Amino acid sequence: MCDGEGLNTKMIVNIYDRDKKLIVSNFTRRNKVFSEKLDFDCSATGVYYIESYFEDDNKGCGLNILGYKK
Repeated sequence: MCDGEGLNTKMIVNIYDRDKKLIVSNFTRRNKVFSEKLDFDCSATGVYYIESYFEDDNKGCGLNILGYKK
């Protein structure tokens, strides 16, 4: 996950289930703690939504890479 422009802005990544309920995030709002890596063990097939944006609506450039392991 890459930094955005200026002020060391971080990219926030959230994964939601098919009902758009948050499953996991790389950002803890309570403590404003970021993680550079996001692990999610998928236990069911189905639709998942991935949301990516920069902190405080700043602009930047980022990348999400999905990896699958059997």
